[in-house]
Amino acid sequence: PEAAPGLGHQQKVPNPVEWLPVLISSKSVFQPSAKSTKGPMYNAESHKAVTNFLCLTCAKPEGLCALCTHEHANHHILQIRRSSYHDVVRERELSKLINTNGIQTYIINSSQVVFLRERPQSRGKSGSGGSRPASGNDLSGGCLSCGRHLHEGLSYCSLGCKVKHCTRGAPIGKRLPPGLELHSKPRDLNYYCL
Repeated sequence: PEAAPGLGHQQKVPNPVEWLPVLISSKSVFQPSAKSTKGPMYNAESHKAVTNFLCLTCAKPEGLCALCTHEHANHHILQIRRSSYHDVVRERELSKLINTNGIQTYIINSSQVVFLRERPQSRGKSGSGGSRPASGNDLSGGCLSCGRHLHEGLSYCSLGCKVKHCTRGAPIGKRLPPGLELHSKPRDLNYYCL
């Protein structure tokens, strides 16, 4: 990976094959931080002790809370947000790290976001009357992985569904499969460094 410009000691851009599986599968997001809640805490700090950051450089599944981010100075950190009990990230941040083309975005609090994982569907509400497996080039208006109805021209309802479709359900190997790689490397990743 390339070094991010502007960083004092040439921090390398994190490799998506290391952090992407953690991002789409982590179950510790929005849980109390085990590390920050060990000692006494003031009421004013308690909301900061909730895990809602992922250090892409370390790629540890337990994530970080706002009180722990200082321990990851000059690391690339992605904030995970919540929408209707589902984890989302800002599309603007994610698109600098991985190819987000074809993933449906949603506007939440004036930001375009991408859902991290497939969301449960009510029966009869999906684009094809139910969940359907990924199948070649079926572009009938639903997610290529789970069948959720999408806006025209889009292929995936979430990052997790795009990863599942691009990898054909297999674990991510040493290289990103076609469809997930960025076509051009980002110029400035200082945005992510805390």
